Amino acid sequence: MTIPVHNRKKIDWTSPALRKELQELLSHVRTELVRAGCIRQFKVYFDGIKNIENLQEMKQSVTKLGGQVASHANEPGVTHNVVPNAKDMKDGRETRRKGPDFLSTTAGQDEYFWRSVSKHDGLGHALVHWWYLPDSYNEFVPYGSAPEELDADEVPPSGRPWVVHERWVVDSETYNEWMNEGDYETEASAEENKRLREARGPAGDARAASNEPQRKKTKKELRVEEAAAEVDALFAGGEVVTGDGRPVAADAPYVPGGQVWFHRRRAAEVPAPYPPVVLFRDEHLVVVDKPHFLATTPRGRHVTQTALALLRTRLELPELSPAHRLDRLTAGLVLLTVRPAERAAYQRLFSDRLVRKEYEAVAGYDPGLALPRTVRSRIVKERGVIAAQEVPGEPNAETRVELLAHRGTLGRYRLLPHTGRTHQLRVHLNSLGVPILGDPVYPHLTDPAPDDFRRPLQLLARTVEFTDPVTGAARHFTSTRRLTAWTAYDRWARGVPDPA
Repeated sequence: MTIPVHNRKKIDWTSPALRKELQELLSHVRTELVRAGCIRQFKVYFDGIKNIENLQEMKQSVTKLGGQVASHANEPGVTHNVVPNAKDMKDGRETRRKGPDFLSTTAGQDEYFWRSVSKHDGLGHALVHWWYLPDSYNEFVPYGSAPEELDADEVPPSGRPWVVHERWVVDSETYNEWMNEGDYETEASAEENKRLREARGPAGDARAASNEPQRKKTKKELRVEEAAAEVDALFAGGEVVTGDGRPVAADAPYVPGGQVWFHRRRAAEVPAPYPPVVLFRDEHLVVVDKPHFLATTPRGRHVTQTALALLRTRLELPELSPAHRLDRLTAGLVLLTVRPAERAAYQRLFSDRLVRKEYEAVAGYDPGLALPRTVRSRIVKERGVIAAQEVPGEPNAETRVELLAHRGTLGRYRLLPHTGRTHQLRVHLNSLGVPILGDPVYPHLTDPAPDDFRRPLQLLARTVEFTDPVTGAARHFTSTRRLTAWTAYDRWARGVPDPA
């Protein structure tokens, strides 16, 4: 059946003249997606925040991030109840869940900014959760190195909002995306939710869910269902066994202290075309020159084929950890810390903007574009949405853009970010009408195959400069990689792999 489409309009997404109109259009699209239930909109109630100035700032932060502020706790649809930071919190974080800027003063204590979620995967590893601002994540580490006490995240029972400390709002505003609630949940709320879950049991949750209005399932919910089906298949195939190899039935009673074993199914990964190159290594720090297409840390479909996983094995450093993020498609410098106790100190360099970073990009050349200039705008990145967008409001992203050289229709640019929003450099050059070559998201979203390594994004983290927070030494590192669209454009355009 053919559905007629009326009032169609071709949109030039790259035109700076249409910037305001496009922002309004995207805002309208988001509103409709929220109304259709495709995007969940948070409704936040502030309970007991006595500092009026801070309260107003946090309410503005919620609104800027696309949420709503509830006027009272019993208002329908409240998803989060924000309470004052606990008295036993350091820098706004409860001591039972320490953030990356928390350094323990107790010798031998290894729970600085991670916590155990699951104690065993059947292969001698524990699943731990890293508090990794601005993007927390889970990963498997050797069993003996994980914190002994389990501290798993649990979604509140049906009908109950998250109860989180006010730092959740502050960090969400700082990093321009909603943070993981489990890292900010109050101790009392976690205990109460656990009690209610145990009292309800599976049948109670099912009855409560049956009274809720039907909605379209989110991608996360669908993935959970798929994972549950895989677990059922493992039991059905006799692949879940005891220590002596006997199959365990899916309805077998729980045995306190018992262990079961299985091989976790992992999708095949496509190896990145080039390995990471170690530029510097000492007892505190490893500096890596990362190639295009190699993820920095395990996430999504990239687990073993990541710079972190590869170097942990190659360098025999199982506790190697990232000090910051660098997109998979971006090449260049990445800092990794050797000792968990020192990771927070290096991370603070980035959060406190004490690192001078210089990027290089190849994009189109516009003789009418006046450079150098400083671009300031407000960038919002929705969780689960690939592309970030510029929206009206107070700027939270700033980039200095300089033209290094131009040749024909190509320009070579130096980019000096003052902030570190997701996709910031790509969004800012696109907003100037000169999107970076090879970008699969800006100005048009494409979906290249995982093994399509042609025409890499022409963005390179060229230099980093800082004072080492552990040794006090002045550090300056420069990438040895090159952007092939500038040095050999024909090869890049034809998709010929770069041997460098």
